[in-house]
Amino acid sequence: MNGIVYVSFVISPAGKVTNVEVLKGIDTACDAEAVRVISKMPDWKPGRQSGRTVPVRYSLPIRFAIQ
Repeated sequence: MNGIVYVSFVISPAGKVTNVEVLKGIDTACDAEAVRVISKMPDWKPGRQSGRTVPVRYSLPIRFAIQ
């Protein structure tokens, strides 16, 4: 199975990964694995705007090539 799962998530002002969701999936197992991997990411450096930390939404493609 090959394909790309598009995942959206928010980096909170504390740098934590939150609100992980699949925007476009290929298979329930691959979708669940993409959410698991994104949820396990270490803390990020939070976004800043006007000197204050703010939440930032990201979208990432995760490519699967299962043989």
